[in-house]
Amino acid sequence: MFFYFMGYYVIRRIDPTALYFSLLCLTAALRVVSTQQILIRQFDLPISWTWLFKLELISITLIPMFGALYLFSLLNEKRYRKILHIFNGITIVISCYFLFTNVYWGSKIVPAFTYYALLEMVLLLMVVVKSMILRTHPLAQLASVGYFFVFAFGLNDILYSLSYINTFYAMPIAIFIYVFVQAIVLAKKYNNAFKEVEDLSGELQRVNKNQEAIIENRTAELQGYNNIKDKIFSIISHDLRAAIASLSSVLSLAEDADDKTVLELRGYFKGIKRNVDNLNLTIDNMLVWSQSQINGIQTKPETINLNEEIDRSISLYSLVALQKKLHSCTRLPSHLRLRLIQRI
Repeated sequence: MFFYFMGYYVIRRIDPTALYFSLLCLTAALRVVSTQQILIRQFDLPISWTWLFKLELISITLIPMFGALYLFSLLNEKRYRKILHIFNGITIVISCYFLFTNVYWGSKIVPAFTYYALLEMVLLLMVVVKSMILRTHPLAQLASVGYFFVFAFGLNDILYSLSYINTFYAMPIAIFIYVFVQAIVLAKKYNNAFKEVEDLSGELQRVNKNQEAIIENRTAELQGYNNIKDKIFSIISHDLRAAIASLSSVLSLAEDADDKTVLELRGYFKGIKRNVDNLNLTIDNMLVWSQSQINGIQTKPETINLNEEIDRSISLYSLVALQKKLHSCTRLPSHLRLRLIQRI
């Protein structure tokens, strides 16, 4: 487990929980193989009894520290973090003392260290119970189960070492149970993290599809505006141009005419004014139409006189028709009315 979770941390160094758990597994393994100098001796390694005893003491010292770091990181505990730093500092000092001093002097502080380890276990018990009550983490209950075994068996070992009870050293069993349970906890944690990533990826894909649909709608909307622009240019090039052309023709005649011709042209002024009015009406209609195309269309039923509308349209081209000697007339009844659904 040490290599697995250490490799996981090396690949993804965002969460230190895997690092602390891998170091906890390593120190727990050292504790198991060095206890009573049995397992490690089966490999016939050139390690003296002195270093085996030091290895046992150091592993006993580091297991609570890495266990505390793991639980604090897993449960995201922040309230007692300063106290944890104090415990970790003391643990490092004690570990260095075991490493660099004589075994005899190291064994002298083991009883005192036992009470110190008990205090740290009580601190972790408070953190675990708090997380279970407040449900600060979805895996708090499962993580707490493993620690309860460690606390109970650790208390048993402390009382047994102080000759208060007559049992046996049960910490190796507790360590095995604890590591097994915490491995399940981390597996669930990372499985939930991967599932959350998959959910976020699916949500991102849905958002992208929605954005694509929005872009397509905007593209279609812009294409519609472009079509409206083309229609406006078509109206300008056809209807407005014809009215302006007729007005320009009269003005050209007036510019080159003599006095007699000017008198004749005065008869056209009413027609010119009518054409200008029609031109203004056409521009207004074009603006209303373009606005209705952009902002939407609402309908308003209205009755109109069809003859008046036809006469207004014919008068728009009256000057051009006069120049070309064309005549137009309508054969509709004068009383004809048309029910028109006006767009506004």
